[in-house]
Amino acid sequence: MPSQDKKTRKSKGRQAILEAAEALFAEQGCRAVSLNQINQAANQKNTAALHYHFGSREALLDEIIEEHSALAQSELQLLLEQMKPPVSIRDFVACSVTPYLRKLDDVRGARYLQIMAQLNSESTNLALIPRREDLRSLSLKLIGKQLGDLRPQSIYPRMIAYSLLLVNELCLVSRMSPREIRQVFGGKKMFREHLITTLTTVLSSPEPGAD
Repeated sequence: MPSQDKKTRKSKGRQAILEAAEALFAEQGCRAVSLNQINQAANQKNTAALHYHFGSREALLDEIIEEHSALAQSELQLLLEQMKPPVSIRDFVACSVTPYLRKLDDVRGARYLQIMAQLNSESTNLALIPRREDLRSLSLKLIGKQLGDLRPQSIYPRMIAYSLLLVNELCLVSRMSPREIRQVFGGKKMFREHLITTLTTVLSSPEPGAD
């Protein structure tokens, strides 16, 4: 039993650090928060606790992103697999934004979106673009015929723009009060429709110079 208690304490300490870092990164910025701040917010008396559990700030940040994105990607894959071709681009977008819209109703999910908006402004490593080849292939299989005259090399840049818009819009709304959401969008349902319409346009608009 003592060994089990030690494992439980270790697990709780690790999770406390992860969630404290998540909150601080979202509110103050991933680069602005010190390791001491994270340890203190997680009520860790051992100043080396973060290094013990994660090794580094970067590894801790990767863990936060992976925890959230893995769940969203898994849900997205299931939703996409349930769709039967032919699928309109709008139907595809409505399906693909669902796991991320749900994060707005969860405090930790909202923090994840805020962290991703920060990172996407600093890097081209866009975590909301499907990373697994099977998922990307499945997406293109579902909507490939709906992409009109887009050249194959144009599709991935569209997905980058799609990802950036998705993250930034969700991050914006995650920081708004229900009253502000009603004032700006007419409520959450109207925001969902706005988001789907915007992203559908990104994927379906003709290429520059096309008829």
